[in-house]
Amino acid sequence: MENVTFVSNSHQRPAADNLQKLKSLLTNTRQQIKSQTQQVTIKNLYVSSFTLVCFRSGKLTISNNHDTIYCDEPGMLVLKKEQVVSVTLEEVNGHMDFDILEIPTQRLGALYALIPNEQQTKMSVPTEKAQKIFYTPDFPARREVFEHLKTAFSCTKDTSKGCSNCNNKSCIENEELIPYFLLFLLTAFLRLPESYEIILSSAQITLKERVYNIISSSPGRQWKLTDVADHIFMSTSTLKRKLAEEGTSFSDIYLSARMNQAAKLLRIGNHNVNAVALKCGYDSTSYFIQCFKKYFKTTPSTFIKMANHQHFLYLSFK
Repeated sequence: MENVTFVSNSHQRPAADNLQKLKSLLTNTRQQIKSQTQQVTIKNLYVSSFTLVCFRSGKLTISNNHDTIYCDEPGMLVLKKEQVVSVTLEEVNGHMDFDILEIPTQRLGALYALIPNEQQTKMSVPTEKAQKIFYTPDFPARREVFEHLKTAFSCTKDTSKGCSNCNNKSCIENEELIPYFLLFLLTAFLRLPESYEIILSSAQITLKERVYNIISSSPGRQWKLTDVADHIFMSTSTLKRKLAEEGTSFSDIYLSARMNQAAKLLRIGNHNVNAVALKCGYDSTSYFIQCFKKYFKTTPSTFIKMANHQHFLYLSFK
């Protein structure tokens, strides 16, 4: 019996050991998969509006020529309008969660009106190298107010009528609260010396912004300088000169508007690359892919994979 028992154990122990090793291997593999991060960098994102980024989880880096902000804790980023940024997204344990809210230019004027005059005068002195990207820590009720503000923006297309999307609240009520929502969200930001100058400058509509909005309204159209000049009742020579004074050109704005619209469609629409190319005015899909890669430094397919469950592509769009 002893020999039988001995022989039986000699066969069972390796099997048990192998099973334990297999369990350990599977556990380690799951942990490794869970800890793996996906990362992608998108360059040349044009921030067309004063923008708030509600950051919740993951890792996010936003930079321009002067500033770099790195986030790995909940908080809110503030981006001045009319700047080009690079965005690096990185999942942590399979998670990346944040939301983007563009603030229309006219809303900033209403916000600025709430700031006391003496504070405006004291804090509105421009600086030579003003920071354009800011981070403020998370605070109670920020996310709730952020969501209320999103609802208000989406439900105030016609303030003369109520809106079923407002949860039985009238659009007019939401309209009246918008400046106060903004003031609450930007409380920490408004403590910074350059904040008021940034809000004031972002509340002013530039010629660049007007041209960008015209092209963005119909990105599939083959726009020419004369078309846009006619829209704003300006000669082509004057338009070119004034855009040059703002440090840009018609061709640069045209490309930004088309590429940003393409990125938006790839992110939020049920469109394949071919359809997006056509909607953005490109007859050749291969040429569109070439332009997209040159502009954003990544291919449309890579862009889609990482952006599948993210919101960062709203950065660039009206």
